[in-house]
Amino acid sequence: MFQEMGLAVDLVTLFSVALIGGILAKRLKQPIILGYLIIGLLFSLIPHHFLDWKNLKVMADIGVAFLMFTLGLEFSFNRFRKIKDVVLWGGILQITLVLAIFLVILPLLGFSFADSFYIAAAFSLSSTAVVVKILSDKGQLLTLPGQIMVGWLLLQDLAVLPMMILLPSFAQAESTGWNQVLPSLGRSIVILYVVLLLAKKIVPKLVDWIASFNSRELLLLFVVSLALLAAFFTYSLGMSFAIGAFIAGLIISSTVESHAIFAEIRPLRDLFITVFFLILAMTTNPLHWLTHWQLILELVLILILVKLLVVSGLIFYFGYHSKVAFLVGVGLVQVGEFGFVLAQEGLHQGLITPTSYSTIIAVTLLTILLTPFLFDSGTKIYDTGRRFTHHYLPQLAVFLFPEYREDKVDQELKMKNHIVICGYGRMGRYIGRALQLSKIPFIVIDYNKQVVAQLEQASIPVIYGDPADFEVLKRAQVKTAKAIVIAIPDFYTQSRIITQARTLNSQVKILCRTHQEADVPRLRTLGAEIIVQPEFEAGVYVVNRLAHLFHFSEDPRQHIHRLRIEHGIIANTIT
Repeated sequence: MFQEMGLAVDLVTLFSVALIGGILAKRLKQPIILGYLIIGLLFSLIPHHFLDWKNLKVMADIGVAFLMFTLGLEFSFNRFRKIKDVVLWGGILQITLVLAIFLVILPLLGFSFADSFYIAAAFSLSSTAVVVKILSDKGQLLTLPGQIMVGWLLLQDLAVLPMMILLPSFAQAESTGWNQVLPSLGRSIVILYVVLLLAKKIVPKLVDWIASFNSRELLLLFVVSLALLAAFFTYSLGMSFAIGAFIAGLIISSTVESHAIFAEIRPLRDLFITVFFLILAMTTNPLHWLTHWQLILELVLILILVKLLVVSGLIFYFGYHSKVAFLVGVGLVQVGEFGFVLAQEGLHQGLITPTSYSTIIAVTLLTILLTPFLFDSGTKIYDTGRRFTHHYLPQLAVFLFPEYREDKVDQELKMKNHIVICGYGRMGRYIGRALQLSKIPFIVIDYNKQVVAQLEQASIPVIYGDPADFEVLKRAQVKTAKAIVIAIPDFYTQSRIITQARTLNSQVKILCRTHQEADVPRLRTLGAEIIVQPEFEAGVYVVNRLAHLFHFSEDPRQHIHRLRIEHGIIANTIT
């Protein structure tokens, strides 16, 4: 009976296993992808011969195709042109340098030419899903390091397409020779380019025609058919099954219906990609982890060191503050989900060995698992390194940290009863403009060089440096300041600023914003008198507006005061 319902049994088994892994990941506050992979590894240890692996692998390929399709949908050529130079050129250099470094290191560790290419390519990518989720949870998407990270990740995601086209050819070149590989690759690219030009003219008209029926079902059927048809077309040219789906998504991204199409296809993508991640983990040999644990740990350590140095070095080279460079470097040390896709493609085409495939999976899993901890401790590690360098390597400190450079303008700043604004993002700008209109003296501390240049041009007192540094706060005349406004979302940086400021001036008033509700009592304990949580304050504002709109019989201020007490923001908070 079960054999007749084979596919249904397979899906029930996989989705049930995935559900368990997803719940565990969420309970442990880990990325859900990690839950799928770990539960898949555990499931691989028990007998599962009743599963039809042929059908499941096809479904996994369809999941990758839908993933690439939605990636194409989320991008447009116009959007890509808006990416800043540091992201564009820095991202290209980062991928190239990491590739080159690992192409030297991996053969020394015993990997073949083809294996080295695929592993190096996978290692050059970082995880968009994991990093964006962490940045969003911490409220740091719009910070300078957050913006650079997201831009760089988008560029890396786009780089997957040329990698999937070129890697099989490069990997085969050693055995078949470039004379046979290049003509075949060239013909495929030319055919693909011609089809792409034709599709850009025809497909948008087809989408408009299907959309004119005002049927979600027809639109979904058309989109799925188009994605799979394009995937089969590129597969017939000897390229990856998923490349065609990416190109189909890229073409549709320029249509007005692209957002509606993304909303329709996303649940289907999530369902199929779950199968992909489970199959990925279940086909990994757990014994490989035990027999090659030393190699895996060596690769994890080498990868973190190489990516941290390359990424941080490039960001610093482009003129950004060393803290920005380090935080971006820490945020991008992991291997991303598209590393799985490259590994699967290499194994499917017989270009890499199962050992190399398992190595990529193991390193990716471990680096993703370490990412939340590295994010949480990034600022702390930076501060420790800065203090160590300042004490033991003063010449290097002068080069890396502008806080320790002599600056006559900063030294000549003589202010009294002024406001110190730490961070000049959206919140800081609003506060600064209000103080400017009120003719209240203030000084800004920020490590965004562009912001500093704009403020200097506007003749607004500003210090380029890390607000958490004692010397920077000292230069900002915190000793004689009336108040400090901390407009930076990172809790560790906030706590450092409060501690340093209290050392310089025990009477200074400290106003602080926070993204996390759990940080409110901790900031109050440290000495912040006024704490603002944007979501809470927005809720209070809406309550005030509703009171005026509906003419509440009772004074809403009493209820708002009660809300502030319950929230941990007591009476001395701004009303």
